[in-house]
Amino acid sequence: MVRKSGRTRILLILFCASSAGSSVTLAATSTAPASWECETPEERILRTMGLKKDAPDSVVIALLDDPRQVYAAMAVLRLRRLASMTPKFLEIVTDEKRHFTVRLQAAEGLCDCGNREWLKTVKGMLKDQVIKKLPMTKLRIAGLLARGGEYSQFEMVAGHIDHEKKSVRSYALQALHHFTYSNDVVADPALEIMAFVAKSDPEARFRREAIRSLEGAAKTKPELMAKLVEVWEANVDSQDKLLRSACRRKLQKHRGQ
Repeated sequence: MVRKSGRTRILLILFCASSAGSSVTLAATSTAPASWECETPEERILRTMGLKKDAPDSVVIALLDDPRQVYAAMAVLRLRRLASMTPKFLEIVTDEKRHFTVRLQAAEGLCDCGNREWLKTVKGMLKDQVIKKLPMTKLRIAGLLARGGEYSQFEMVAGHIDHEKKSVRSYALQALHHFTYSNDVVADPALEIMAFVAKSDPEARFRREAIRSLEGAAKTKPELMAKLVEVWEANVDSQDKLLRSACRRKLQKHRGQ
């Protein structure tokens, strides 16, 4: 069985969700041949596209112009991290005739490779009248901008952390994560908000996610350990078994050092 990284799982989820309404669909696992279990994520996507696992880069790039295959093609190219995909991805980002989800996925692919030429265009998408009415899309853009070193949307993200809709809170938390790793002035307030979520959010899964974010930040910011200990202590009696046991275990390990 091929082990998938967190980033790879995200790309597979994006591909599956984006292609749900197109002709590209994943076969049901109940009818899948045993050999498929050994496929890499890239091979699986290529198979659903009707391509061989050694499909040339040029063939996959050409499919970026096929509305039925564009999401799958981008997922494959993001896994391959090709320099040759940059010009086409930049073209997609700036093409206002493309759906904004396609443009954002292209920008995310460029960001994966360290490219920052998409920043101005993506920030400008926040002025789109349709996107203005879509809080989760705005939060997705804010998080992407933060990944690119642009932190102007921090207040907007912070304002959605306690949103009544869980789906919106989830996107806000994902976006906030990218602010906690910055060297910008927003890092400290972002970490404070993340700690607040980790200690008091009514959803255990959001507290777990916030704790993971804080633990990641603490690897490069040792001064956060005291705050992290407070967060663990706040969850030792949580009704959520996974959260409770994890925090108790981490506290025990920390105190045993």
